[in-house]
This record gives sequence, C-alpha cells and structure tokens, in this order.
Amino acid sequence: MKRDSSLFKRVVFRVVLVVGLVGLAEVGSFLVFWVVDGRPFSYARVFLKREKFSSRRVVDDHGVAGPRTDGAVDGAANRSPDFETVTEILHPYVGYVREPSMEGADVSPRWGGLRVGDHGFLMDDEFLFDADPDRVVIGIAGGSVATFFSIAGIEVLCERLRSHPDFADKEFRVTRMCLGGYKQPQQLLALNYFLSIGAHFDLVIHIDGFNEVSLPPSSNIPKDVYPFFPNHWYTRVSRAPDPVVRRLVGERVYHQSRRTELARFFQQSPLRWSVSWNLAWYALDRRHRKTLRHNEEAVLAYRPDARSAEKHGPKIEYRDERTLYADLVEAWRHASKLMDAACRDEGIEYFHFLQPNQYVPDSKRFTDEERRRAYNPESRFARAVEAGYPGLSAAGRELAAAGVRFTDLTMMFADESGAAYRDPCCHLTNHGNRLLAHAIADAVLAGRE
Repeated sequence: MKRDSSLFKRVVFRVVLVVGLVGLAEVGSFLVFWVVDGRPFSYARVFLKREKFSSRRVVDDHGVAGPRTDGAVDGAANRSPDFETVTEILHPYVGYVREPSMEGADVSPRWGGLRVGDHGFLMDDEFLFDADPDRVVIGIAGGSVATFFSIAGIEVLCERLRSHPDFADKEFRVTRMCLGGYKQPQQLLALNYFLSIGAHFDLVIHIDGFNEVSLPPSSNIPKDVYPFFPNHWYTRVSRAPDPVVRRLVGERVYHQSRRTELARFFQQSPLRWSVSWNLAWYALDRRHRKTLRHNEEAVLAYRPDARSAEKHGPKIEYRDERTLYADLVEAWRHASKLMDAACRDEGIEYFHFLQPNQYVPDSKRFTDEERRRAYNPESRFARAVEAGYPGLSAAGRELAAAGVRFTDLTMMFADESGAAYRDPCCHLTNHGNRLLAHAIADAVLAGRE
C-alpha cells in the first residue's frame, strides 16, 4: 500500500514537473516572441500569416506557375524585378502583360478574386465596352498602386461620383490598363492600343510617378538596359536565360516552396496552439526570409557581361544622377501630355494623379505599426523618391498649366493619423485606397457644380 502511494506521488510529481516545464517554456516563448517580433504573440495574426503562405502555389518542376501572390519575401520593396517575369508574357505593344487565367483556374485573393482576361489584364466579367448613355466606363492606367486602387478603392470612387447629377443612376464599369511595374511610355501605349481596337472610355484615371523614377535606376540601368524599356527587359527577352539569373531564380523558387511547405506543416499540426511551436516556425521562417533577401540582393547586384540590341536597346549614358532623373521626369511629363491629347480627341475626360509615397518628406504622420512595416529610409526606393519626386511635382505643375487635369497627391496623407501604407515600397492599405478614392473623386467632380 505504501509502495503504491509512493509510486503515485512520483507520477504526480513528474506530471506536475512536466506541466510546469511546458508552462515555463510557453511563457518564455511568449516573451521571446514579443522581443524578436516587436509585438505580443497573437494566434490570429500568426495563423493568418501562415495560412497566407501555406495556401500559395509556386512554380513547379515544369515551369508552371500558380496564381500570382506576394513575393516570398514580404513586401514589394524586397522583390526584384527579375522575379516578376514568372507569370508575365511578352506583348507586342505594351511590353508585357499577365498570362491569361486558364478556364476554371483559381484566382488570387491578392487581386480581389479577379481573373486575368485574354488581353492580359485583370478584369470583371467583361473588359471592353461600347459607348452607352446609361453607362460610365472608367479606364485605370498606371502600375501596381493603380491596380490595387482599381480593386480596393473603385467602389468608393463610384459611390462618390454617383452623388453628382452627371453620374446619378449610371452603371459604372472598369477597364484596367494597369499592371505592376508599368511606367511610361507603357501607360501611353496601353491607352492607344485599347483605343485602336475599339475600346470606349468616358473617364481615364491615371495614377503613377513612383515607378518612373524608382525602377530604372535599380533594374534596367544597372544592367545597361535602356531606361525607357519595360521593367527588367533584359530578363524578359533573353532567348537563352542567363545562367546566373536562372540559378538565382531557381534558388528563390526552392526557398519559396520550402517556406510554403513549412507554413503548411506547422499550420496543420495539432501543436499549432502551442506558443513554443509557433516560435519554432517563426524562427525557421525567418531564416528562409533572410536567405531570400540575400538571393534578391544578389540578383540586383548582378551585371551581365554581353550586350545586345535586343536585350539592352539604345546605348545611353548619364553623366550624373541629376541628368538621369531629369530625363526620367521629362519622359513622364511628355507621355502624360500625349495621353491627355489622345483622350481629348476621343472625347474622354483624362485625370492624371501623382501617387503619394511615404518617402516624400513630411508627407505622413506614421502610426507605430506603419513605421515598422512600411518605412525603411535605407531602401533604394527612399533614395529614388528623394531624387525624383521634386522633379515630378514641378513637371506636374507644368502639365496643369498646359491644361492637363493633373493633381499632385504627394501630401494627401500629411494630416492623416491612420495607417495608409502597408509595405516599405509604395502600396496602400485598404484605408489608404479609400482615401485615395475620395481624392480622385474630388478632382473629377471639381468644376461640375
């Protein structure tokens, strides 16, 4: 009897010890997570992030890509243009478009559940529309900021426009001519291409400026590619892919797939409610992120040796940075003027907006979370905005003086206390897109009273 009692006490002691050690480990993991992540541990936040990664599909062994989502490294600021070519195809007039969605294929939540139509742009149930007095067709031009606005801000814009008698009781439809990485003259060429095949627009909303000054210095120019060619033209047109780039892209795909598999394994485990288990995933995932960042830095730093007219275009050299940015700004200004002229000839109202950016000095009061997630003064984008945006604003004033309906939105968030930016590049939160919609509506409605 005494032996049974002693055995029972030992078992209870060991159970209590194990439970205590597990509890201690959980508390310790909670504190470690808080230190390394900068925020208290949250099941909802970690599960949501891991679910996002685990649901991704990546390029398989045959080069087939699933729906496009965020880059494996969080945020566009950490994504090299070389990797944007995986699900994009060459286009004879606009440089490149997205590969059209296959019949019945899944669509990416990143793009609002919209599919890629036959023309290579995101679309609703229809893409091109005829003139109709009961309908307002809005064409959206620009890069990724314009694309996200066409998803997250378009309903707010249409609602605001309906408040005016000119648009009351009208049906609104959208044609997206925008795509990530687009920069002038791609918007000009896209507009003219769609007009040439019979597309009708009542309004053209054009949001750009950032790509024009930020992309050429970090993608085309380092590889001696003509700055006004589409973003990372070198990779897009290489008949035999550069072996160095191919190796680096292959490494990226491998680590991205490992990151996806890791997220899926940890998300499906019955231990997912353990803080220590989640800390283990966080540490492993962080290691993959670090590897991916080194990989993309290597891609950006790579300089090909051979030069060809097809890959590199006209030879151009700039004696200094000031001359380079002046050239980029002038091309942007002139292309907008040509877009305005084309729209006037077709009876289309054209509105051009210089997109806001967090690196414009004194343009945003950041929340703590926003500063942590969306502000990196050491990024290449910060330098490009510092060097290029003053010229864009000055050129915008010239456009307005010449009769173009141009609006500089660089200071639209100056008094905004809510989070407007979601990554350290340029992209807006849903809240930021709604505010952008109101600013665009104000410009469209101005002078209609």
